[in-house]
Amino acid sequence: MSTEVLIEKGRAPYKFETGNAERPFLRTVDPADNGKERIYWGSDLPRAAANVQIGDVITAKRVDSKAVTITHQEKQADGTQKEVETEAKRNKWEVTKHGHNSYAVLAAYNARVDSPEARRQLEKFNPGLVKARDQIVSAQKREKLQREQQAQQTVKRHSRSL
Repeated sequence: MSTEVLIEKGRAPYKFETGNAERPFLRTVDPADNGKERIYWGSDLPRAAANVQIGDVITAKRVDSKAVTITHQEKQADGTQKEVETEAKRNKWEVTKHGHNSYAVLAAYNARVDSPEARRQLEKFNPGLVKARDQIVSAQKREKLQREQQAQQTVKRHSRSL
């Protein structure tokens, strides 16, 4: 169990492989491990991660597992689809929030975006990361502007007192 920063949550074909059924997932980065990414898959993740947002520092922990039978479509050699049953495990997850890490969000965004086209692609596939990054940058700009305004006011007060 490690503490990581959430950079994406959503649904995608399992293991991002074409033809697999869509499953809920969380993607995290571990700032303490050079930004190493980890992906959690599980049908229980939307419930477990309902109260966390992109940029939140989280711990994702599997707390229970039970055997289930899943019915799904499987592509056959002749190209047809056949309904098959597969034994699988249904995991129960616990996702705990420990704070927020804006720097990890910016690093994850910057690692993916090096051109306007890359940003457009990221907006398509991970809009949450783009939105979180834009909110952080806007907040940083507001804070910088406030500091500059405060510095100007201090200079004005100081020059009046001379």
